[in-house]
Parts: sequence; C-alpha cells; structure tokens
Amino acid sequence: MKAWSIILCFFILVIEGHSQGNDNLWMLGYQCCQQNFGGTDINFITGSPLISTSSRQMSFNITNASITDLSDNLLFYTNGWYIANSENDTMVNGSGLSLDPANSSFRQLGLPIVQGALIVPFDETSKKYYLFHEELCAPIVKPNKLFYTVIDMALDSGRGAVILKRQPLFYDTLDYGQITACRHANGRDWWITVPKANSDLYYIILSTPFGLSYTVQHLGFTILNTDGAGQSTFSPDGSKFARFAVDEGLNCFDFDRCTGTFSNIRNIPQSAFPAWQGCEGVSFSPNSRFLYLSYCTYLYQVDTWDTSLVNSRILIDIYDGFTSPAATTFFSSKLARDGKIYMNSAGSVNTMHVINSPDSSGIACDFMQHSVSLPTYNASTISTQPFFLLGAAAGSQCDSLLNEISNAEEKQFVLYPNPALEFIKIHFNHFESYQATIFDLNGKILKKENLSGNEEQILNLNEFASGIYFLKIETEKNHFYKRFIKE
Repeated sequence: MKAWSIILCFFILVIEGHSQGNDNLWMLGYQCCQQNFGGTDINFITGSPLISTSSRQMSFNITNASITDLSDNLLFYTNGWYIANSENDTMVNGSGLSLDPANSSFRQLGLPIVQGALIVPFDETSKKYYLFHEELCAPIVKPNKLFYTVIDMALDSGRGAVILKRQPLFYDTLDYGQITACRHANGRDWWITVPKANSDLYYIILSTPFGLSYTVQHLGFTILNTDGAGQSTFSPDGSKFARFAVDEGLNCFDFDRCTGTFSNIRNIPQSAFPAWQGCEGVSFSPNSRFLYLSYCTYLYQVDTWDTSLVNSRILIDIYDGFTSPAATTFFSSKLARDGKIYMNSAGSVNTMHVINSPDSSGIACDFMQHSVSLPTYNASTISTQPFFLLGAAAGSQCDSLLNEISNAEEKQFVLYPNPALEFIKIHFNHFESYQATIFDLNGKILKKENLSGNEEQILNLNEFASGIYFLKIETEKNHFYKRFIKE
C-alpha cells in the first residue's frame, strides 16, 4: 500500500461506460400563455438528439443547470431562482436561491447570468451534489459572492432535498457567471473556476467528498468584461481553458488538472474582431484542438495547435438574416455527446445551429445555420454542465484517490479544535511514539513530525492557508486519518 493509503482508481475516457447520462439531457424553453411556448428537452442518450416538449413550469432565461443520474433519469434542475425536482415541483427547501432585490424582476423567467449555475456530484457514488450559483447584487448589479448549495437525493423518497442553501464560499465582485468545471486528474474531484470582475484574478475551487477549498491565481493581465456577454469552457481532455467575452476577445490557457493552475496564456484581442454586437460564445471540438467562436453574426474557428491564435483564425460563416421569429444570430454553444456542437441565439427562436464535424479544419466543419427545429421557443439559454466523460489522467502523479480509513484503534485518536485557527492539538493513547503528517487535498506533504502518544501534542498551522487538510497518524503497525479545516 502506498503512503497515505492511496487507492489507485483509473477511469477510461469512453463514450459508453464512464459517467453515462449525467449530461445527456439538455433542458430549454420558457412558459408563456401563447402557442409554441413551453419546455423543450434534447436528450442524447441514443447518440442522436431526441427532441421533445416538456410540461415543466420552470422557465429558463439564461441561467440553466441540470443533472441526471448514470441511467439518464432526471434528478433536479435550476434557473438560478429555485430548484425543481424530477417531478417538476419545487424541491424541498429549494426555493429562495436569489434573495437580493436586484433579481426580483427575474422571478418568472429565471436569472440572466451566462453560466450562472453549475452542478457537480460529491463523487461517483454519492447521492449528494454541490450547486454553485450566483445572483445579481445591488447597487453594482454584478455578483458579489459565490454561493454553494448542497442537495441530498436520498431525501424526500428519492426526489431530493436541499440540506444546505446559499452558503457564501467567498465574497468579491465577480464577473457575470462563467462558472466552469473540469474533473480533477484523480477522476473523482472537480476544479471549479470563477473569474473576478475587471481583474486578472481567478478563483479556483477544489470540490471533494470531504468539502470545498479554494485558491486564487493572477493571470498577469486585467480582464475587462463590462456587461456579462461571453462564455468560458474547458477542452474535453481537460488540458485547455478558453474564455471569449466582450472587451477582451479570446483568452486561451493551458490547464493542469493535477494542481488546478493556468499557464501559457494566449490572446486574440477584441480589436481583431468586428465592432462588438452583443453576444459571444465559445466551444472546443471533441479532439480539443479547434475553438469555435460565435460572435453574434460571425462564426470563427481557431486552431489551438498553432502558435499564433490570431493567424490560425478562420471565418466559417456569417449570419444569413433568417428569423424564427427573432433573429437567429449566434450566441452560446456546447459540445454534445454526439460529437457535434449546438448553438443557440440571443433572442427568442425555435431553432438552433449545429457544427456537424467540429474536428475538421475550416469550412469542412460543416456548420449549418438554424437547421435544428425546436417544438417551443428558446430564449438565449443552453444547458450548463461540465464534461462528465473526462476520467482520471492515468499514469500522472495525481491519478489516485485519498480515502479516510477507520479502525477500532482510531477512536483513541483525538484531534481538536476543528475547524482550527492557529494550531491543532493531538492526543493518541497507548503508543509511545508515532509520526504525524499533514498534507493537502492534492496529497502534497506540508508538515511531518515524530511525536509521543502519551501526551497532548500541538501542531502549528500559522503557515497554512485557509482550506481543508488531512492529518495522518502512523504507528509501527497501522495508520489513521483525520480531516480538518484551517479557517
């Protein structure tokens, strides 16, 4: 057994097998008193999109997050205002996600924040889920905190209930949404990224079955996004991250799934594009090579394998003027399970666009405008979900999982206070000596000391940042783990 009792768990990236179902279902549409309004479901469980109407009451404006189980059964969904269960009723304790008065006018349609909500499971087997979400905040309107809400699907006869709601993870003036997630290289945990407004700072959150922690990273240049238009996405292989937004153009980064850090920042400035027209979106091709930039009336392809992003940019198509009934312009997009990229429009329309062969260079990508018919109108929204098919980075330094081990002797192991501020105290009976090791959620050793078990010991935490840590106690014949929080 490796140090820290690491259990190796390898997950293969395949279309059939790992994490089937979590993001097959896309929920669109909104309610109104007129004909052709209502809910639209697009389901990719068969490999091709199955499009149908839904009688749900929830309307989606722009904020839109949902999740199914591995058998493709709907669990819950949200428009940022409330959470609905699989029976389309408000989930137990699922109301009141947005309380700031700045959101009151969006009670009926849902919040207008692009990628303003996102759901990830605690792990592959848990019935608990994290919902990360934002709200508009007066008087500056922009979000001023990131919330997390915990849903337990074991409650209310399997319909789920909210057990922790609107918990601020941190306070700051944030950009409009663009909450994105990528699976950790260990195949279980998640990295969630959130940009600060008008800054070069990104919040990088690590979600594990044991809790949440976060760090920040400065990218070296200020990102200005004045009105919230834009979209962010990770590549399917998790190696890249792209952000296309007003006032900044395209920013593309490399991403390390082990450490949750950005590097190799490349940019196409906004000045390289035509005058801004009010809607922007971005998606990666299935092979993680090509980026597709939807720019209201223009669609571009960018080759991330080229050292010069701007020189690799190709104009794929220009909006043809079609209306249905509003203008079918190019807005947010998303890679689907069938390997195609689907794109919505900024207004209320009953069609979508599709890129049929996004791994192909240039116009061979086969972009078809307003070619996907919807049974109801859809206004500016597309389902926000992480790429669940990405598994562990087999063979990397962090493709394994840490597991807390319990044992009858563990009852003799006492750690307090927890949460802690400046120190933790340890008391471990019946052992003359043992080794205490503190390491972080990535398995990095931060402190190691040899201690005596017959008296209380103190470990100083002043050099540690706020977050979640593990303490390992190792004796001659056994070892034990305790998790603690440094505030």
